[in-house]
Amino acid sequence: RDVTLLNAFLPILLPGVAAQIQHIIEMAYDAAGWGGNGSIDGEIGSTVPLPEVTKLGFRGAEHLVYNKLSKGIYQSEQNDNNKKSTVSKYDPIYSVIIPLVSNEYYNGGDIYFEEQTFRDGERETHKHLFEAEQYNAFVYLSDTSHGAEEMDIGHREMFKIDFWSLDDTPYYYKAKAHPLLPPEFVEVYAWKMENKAASAEEGEASSVEFPTLQEVNDYLVVNKRETVKLD
Repeated sequence: RDVTLLNAFLPILLPGVAAQIQHIIEMAYDAAGWGGNGSIDGEIGSTVPLPEVTKLGFRGAEHLVYNKLSKGIYQSEQNDNNKKSTVSKYDPIYSVIIPLVSNEYYNGGDIYFEEQTFRDGERETHKHLFEAEQYNAFVYLSDTSHGAEEMDIGHREMFKIDFWSLDDTPYYYKAKAHPLLPPEFVEVYAWKMENKAASAEEGEASSVEFPTLQEVNDYLVVNKRETVKLD
């Protein structure tokens, strides 16, 4: 599969989309009763209440492109917390998958989620299959094992988004600076991204970090604009 990491771009450039996905998780949260129980602590049969998505931060987003591979596997089984028995604050809590391409353009590839239960002291695994209809949202706890059946032929695209217990990405600077940054920070961040894209064409791409207050004010001074302060 080919993965394009959108991460912080989604809430910055498409805040309406991010808000709508958050609302979808809220509906799933109420329907599933996650406020009363869950399994995000990694223990089967746990009854630990899960947090409301409004109290979580946006962790990241991915645009996934799948094509027929040599062995016919579209997506192997996976777990967004990497099957760890315990999770950390850096792991996602809720995940959403949205098919972007109609299933008329490929064969197979049904999405499945695995449920772990105990019977007579023995662990049993139950696989639940769902047809990946275009624009249907699949909301699940990120520690749930999931994957897809073999795709015989075709091309498909998926959109995936995660929420975690930390602030919206890039959380590291926002946590140190101020919970509500002036819009000039987003403007400078986008400007730095554009410069990175231009450098990539010249073979000089470099990583881009969220701007500091000094970088923002330097940018504003060059453009003959009033500088900003953080209270």
